[in-house]
This record gives sequence, C-alpha cells and structure tokens, in this order.
Amino acid sequence: MASDHAHNAMAIPIVDAHQHFWDLDKNYYPWLCDPVPIPFRYGDYSTLRRNYLPPDYRRDSAPFRVVKTVHMEAAWDRADPVAETRWIETIAHEYGLPSAYIGHAEPSRRDIEEVLAGHAKSPLVRGIRHKPRAASDPCDAGRGARLVRQERLDGGPFVIGEFVAHDSRLRFESLNHAPGDAINPL
Repeated sequence: MASDHAHNAMAIPIVDAHQHFWDLDKNYYPWLCDPVPIPFRYGDYSTLRRNYLPPDYRRDSAPFRVVKTVHMEAAWDRADPVAETRWIETIAHEYGLPSAYIGHAEPSRRDIEEVLAGHAKSPLVRGIRHKPRAASDPCDAGRGARLVRQERLDGGPFVIGEFVAHDSRLRFESLNHAPGDAINPL
C-alpha cells in the first residue's frame, strides 16, 4: 500500500515554479564564469559551475511528472538582462522547456523602460525579479536606500509598467519606512 501511495504521488502533475538553465560555454554568468567565486549565502557552489540544460533537468526530474517549468533569471551579465530572455526563447523552442520565464530588471537603471520593453517582446515572460545588492556585513548596511524610484511606479512599489516584480529581495536594515510603505504585498 505504501508503494501505491508513492506511485500515485509521482503521478501528480507538477509545475516547477523556480528552476534555472545555463550554458556557460555560450553565455556569461559572472557568478558561475568568473574564476574567483563570490561569497554565496548557500556556501560552496562549485558543483553548479557547469552547463545545465533541459536534458539535464529532465534526467534529474525523471521520477516526477513535471508538466511545466518557470525559468527564474539566473544572474546573467547585468549589462544586458534581455539577452537571457532571448536565449531562453531559443532553449524553449529547441527543448520545449521552460514554459515561462521571470526576467531580471533593475528598477534604478536609466534604461529600465527599454529593458522592460525587451522582456515584454517575449511570450514566455511572466514577470521580473530584482535582487538588490546587500552589504556583506549587517553593520555595513546603509539605511534608507530606496528600492525603486517613485517616478517609475505604476500602481505600487513593485509594479513597473505592465510587470509585477515576482521576487524582490531586500534587507530589513535598508528600509527607512514602515514595512507597509516599502512593500506592497500582492
């Protein structure tokens, strides 16, 4: 009976809402490609410093019935975040995965409108993610850093144009307002 339950659990359709693909031979991810590793909150990530594409994902997820996936931006070269969107479109066309994509957009960029327009051209894009830099030590964190500029907002702190930030990270010590003023829960 226990094996029947495990078999039934494996048959449940799954949407993996946060996964990554990268091809380090073709694309530049500073944290994966640069020779000196960055300090990483999860520790040693050296085993990740290899290509990981849909055939690898399918092999790793084979015991489960994954029916769709969402590629979460993977810290591609920040100079051109839309390039990752274009690359992911080619991966989806070739392999049938991912089913959707969350791109990167830094709200304080001078060219934020162009970045968002570039993401908006892709039928895969469902939102954006922004991960502000954090101080390496809480004692070094500045207070009052604004996550986004008010003049760029439309409808709330994390709504920019037609995009809703899917996953914005901020450190509590960077806020100079009550949390309700800085975060608009969706």
